[in-house]
Amino acid sequence: MENKKEEKIEEKYLPIGTVLKLKNAEATVMITGYAIKPKGKVMGLNGEIENNENTCFDYIGCLYPEGIVSTDVNMLFNHEDIEKIYFMGYQTENQKGYSRFIKATLEKMKKEKETKENKEKENQQ
Repeated sequence: MENKKEEKIEEKYLPIGTVLKLKNAEATVMITGYAIKPKGKVMGLNGEIENNENTCFDYIGCLYPEGIVSTDVNMLFNHEDIEKIYFMGYQTENQKGYSRFIKATLEKMKKEKETKENKEKENQQ
């Protein structure tokens, strides 16, 4: 009997080129970019069409080994959707610094959004 222990993938904003498996998905995916805010509707991992215009996804990726076959078809997902890493992309100090920059910038944007929403709620009361 195999002992399956789920590993927590600590580092957020993995390097471009990282090849991985997503939870609840059969396909293998390669990271091609970061911090994507889609326009219009997006098909979720569950296959349902969702309106995510106000959502920012951690990653954009493509099927591996197929690569980007169309600009209309991309995989948008968040860090917590990653189940397993098969291959870690190329890491440099530049890449690590950029990952820290993205993380800090998005955390700041999230706090600003929450502050704005809280002020709007207070004004409505």
